[in-house]
Amino acid sequence: MSRVAVLMSGGVDSSAAALLLVQAGHEVMGITARMWDEGSRCCDEEDIYRAERVCHGLGISHVVLDRRDDFREHVVGPFRSGYLAGLTPNPCSVCNREMKYGGLLSAALSFGCEFVATGHDAGLAEVEGHLLLKEPVDRDKSQTYFLTLIRSRVLDRLMFPLEGVSKQEARAMLSERGLPATVRESQDLCFVTSGRYEEFLLNEMRTGAGVGRTDENAHGKEAASGGSPWRWGRLLDREGNVVGTHRGHFAYTIGQRLGYHGRRAYVIEKRPGTNEVVVGDREYALVSRITADEANWFTDPARLLDREVMVKYRYNSPAVAARLSNPGERSFEVTTNEPCFAPAPGQTLACYSNGYLVGGGVIKTTVVKPT
Repeated sequence: MSRVAVLMSGGVDSSAAALLLVQAGHEVMGITARMWDEGSRCCDEEDIYRAERVCHGLGISHVVLDRRDDFREHVVGPFRSGYLAGLTPNPCSVCNREMKYGGLLSAALSFGCEFVATGHDAGLAEVEGHLLLKEPVDRDKSQTYFLTLIRSRVLDRLMFPLEGVSKQEARAMLSERGLPATVRESQDLCFVTSGRYEEFLLNEMRTGAGVGRTDENAHGKEAASGGSPWRWGRLLDREGNVVGTHRGHFAYTIGQRLGYHGRRAYVIEKRPGTNEVVVGDREYALVSRITADEANWFTDPARLLDREVMVKYRYNSPAVAARLSNPGERSFEVTTNEPCFAPAPGQTLACYSNGYLVGGGVIKTTVVKPT
């Protein structure tokens, strides 16, 4: 048996993962990271207390690590600057790479642990000499998309005890042991507590929190005394006509429905330099080619050339068939068999082959399907 650290959020999944590992005879410890304490919906004091209760009930040790500075630097800062640059960042993918399977994995190894386990619904398998992340049986519940950017070298240190275990089964296991089984689940972005991420961004800019104040110089002037920085802007059609106003380019993402004058339209372009948003018919958001940077491969990408892969460009979007071209250490390109609706630069692009996550990256550019 092995010494395993379970990254515990106080939720059902990580608690059930710890329980299963204890039942399997492993030497288990729980690690909870305090990452955000400004009304967070994840790992706040209530969650930490619940994780402690679970560990006490299982008879395992529990440590709490303060990672708030790292979280702001590696997750919140890039989220903020990405949106202000016109992107649609995916902070959960970055958090998994930099925090959970980065800093917290290193901490676990320093505690003498051989493996780190989480409650993600995913699996691991060796395929053609490479250790790959595997889709669960119920792919609708898969969380592999958010693991696309984690470094391949850490895979042999990971365990996913909940592979094939439903949420209902996890709750039942915890209830049988008298452990908390009915708890809130984190939704959307754990550090955005206002309900609207643009309000979070505006507050960040007003207070000067995060990665400095250079954004206001690049994008416009801030109101002199606590007002909203460069919030309202021009809404344009494809011909450049002003058809309305918007509440700040960072409040929108590519493909978002945004009608004007009773006409149904969609966001097809954001111009952060001038704080303009361009809208058009749905066909102008249909994409046939996607380029990605920050390439991250779990297998040799040369093996994927001229083979059909399935790609996901958004967590809740269905995977679409595509062909991979120009794979490299830094970037790659996919051409989809059918047009896909509104992949957004900044989002994670995940590539699958035969049910295995083979790699991916961060969407850089898209090309509209020719009409």
